[in-house]
Amino acid sequence: MQGATFAFALGLRNGNCYLENMPYYIIYSRTKKESETVKSLRRIAKKYEIPISFRLQEKEMINHSKTGRITKRYNLIPGYIFARSEEIISPILLEKLTQANDFYHFLTYSDKSYIMRSDDEAYCSMLFDFPQLIRAKNVFIKQGEVVVVSKGAFTSLKGKILKIDQKRERVDVEIMLLGKPTKISLPVDHVEEAGEDKKEEEEKKPTWSVEN
Repeated sequence: MQGATFAFALGLRNGNCYLENMPYYIIYSRTKKESETVKSLRRIAKKYEIPISFRLQEKEMINHSKTGRITKRYNLIPGYIFARSEEIISPILLEKLTQANDFYHFLTYSDKSYIMRSDDEAYCSMLFDFPQLIRAKNVFIKQGEVVVVSKGAFTSLKGKILKIDQKRERVDVEIMLLGKPTKISLPVDHVEEAGEDKKEEEEKKPTWSVEN
C-alpha cells in the first residue's frame, strides 16, 4: 500500500466501488496533530454533509511531575486516522476532506484504489468496534499489600508489594519462585489487588519447596 501523493486520482477504476460492508479509509496525517486533524475533518464533513466518521486509537497515560499528576492521550498508531462511511463517497467530496489541517493523503493500494479491503478492511472494522480510548488503569495499592500479577511472564502469581515508585509508575513485588522469595520489578498496571476469592484460592494451593 502506498499514499496517493504522486497522483491523487482517488481512482474509481477496477470496480473498487463494490463493497458488501461499509467502506473504510485510512488517512495519513501529521504525527502528534491527529486529534486536531480529526476535528478539522469533522468540521468539513459537517459543512458538506459527508456521511463519514473518524476514529483514532488512543491510550490514556498518567505522568507525574513536580506540579502533580498529568493525564495525557497518545495515539497508539501515530500519524494514522481511520474513517468509515455509510455509503460510497464521491471523489469530489473526498477531495474536500483533503483540505483538513495537517492532512497528508489517503492511503491507497498499488491499483490506486483507496477503499480498504480484505485484512485491512477487517482491521479497520475491528478498530471501530473497540473503545476509542484505552483508559489508564487506576491501581490503588499500598506497600505491604498482597497483589496478583495480571500481565507478563509472572501472570497469576501472588506477591507482596515491597516498594512503590510513583514517579516511574513501577512496583517491586516479592513473589515465591521455587519456594524462595524473589523480588521482581513491574509496571504498576501489571498488578491488581488480590480479592478475597483470589486470596482464598491461593491459600488452598499446595506450597512447593526445593530441598537443598
